[in-house]
Amino acid sequence: MFKQLITTNFEDEESNRRGRLLNILVLSWGAFIALGLIVAIIRSSEAGVIAAQGGLLLIIALSYLLVRQGQLNPAIYLFLIGNAIFMTASLLPPGVPPILFLVIPYLLSFVVIASGMLLAPHSPFIFATFTTVLLLIAMALRGGPSAVDIPETKANEALYLAIALPANYVLAALSWLNGNNLNQALQKERQSASDLSVQLRRNEELVSKLQDQLERNKLLIGQLQEAAEKLAPMAEELSSSSEELHATAEQIASSVQQVAQGAQVQAERAGAVSKSVERMAAATEQIAADAQTGAEGSAQLQERLDEAAKVLEELGAKTEEIDRIVELVDRFADQTNLLALNAAIEAAR
Repeated sequence: MFKQLITTNFEDEESNRRGRLLNILVLSWGAFIALGLIVAIIRSSEAGVIAAQGGLLLIIALSYLLVRQGQLNPAIYLFLIGNAIFMTASLLPPGVPPILFLVIPYLLSFVVIASGMLLAPHSPFIFATFTTVLLLIAMALRGGPSAVDIPETKANEALYLAIALPANYVLAALSWLNGNNLNQALQKERQSASDLSVQLRRNEELVSKLQDQLERNKLLIGQLQEAAEKLAPMAEELSSSSEELHATAEQIASSVQQVAQGAQVQAERAGAVSKSVERMAAATEQIAADAQTGAEGSAQLQERLDEAAKVLEELGAKTEEIDRIVELVDRFADQTNLLALNAAIEAAR
């Protein structure tokens, strides 16, 4: 794409250059021919000469219109060929002085030079040959080389004409050399433009890849945003559940501590009961011993029985207290199980 754009720019610049040059040539040459026509009319020149100059002026006007319409190549060929034909046609009227045969070839050199400036480098050779053929045809129609002779002089005017005609080929060669140099410069510019277009195409591919990567990144960012929006409520719910679990864990720890304290109290009470049982057992053994030996009196036996009854009363009180402790432990156990169940339910959520 860049190569085509740069090539198009070169072609547009070349077309603009040729258009400006042709516009200058048409206007300047048209002014020159118009001045010659005015002089010919004032001097009452041959009608054929005036007609040829008028026709040439018309050709120049048509060329100018084509240039204004952007039809550059038709304007160039009409301008060059029209000049060659009408300038040569001005030699055909019988009353035309022979000196014009020496002037017209030099005027036709303008066509040769202009073709090299407006067309391809080899064009001057074509127009040099074309104008030479036209001059030879005009001279043949006027009676051959004698048409060039000027009666007032003894010089060989045909020799001068023979010098003027090759001069157009010399000009064509010079135009060709200049055109080749210009073409080489243009080729270098086109090659530089081609290299630049390759680099620009690589840059375009790199930019395209970067744009694709940016699009993918944009899509990924959008997906991440959607995921973040979906995870936000879940994070809030998880945070709330964590707070509830923390509170439940604290309650469980408190309950466990209470249970531990109750167990410690129960152990202490159990120790006391155990001591009372031991005392009762000792008293019972003592009673048995007293009953077996019968060594002591009934008063001492009664005292022992009273002591045993007191121990039994203490044992009953301790037993009731143990029952209360057991009931308290059962309540703590039930509460602990309930808290553990709630914690399991919250964790399952």
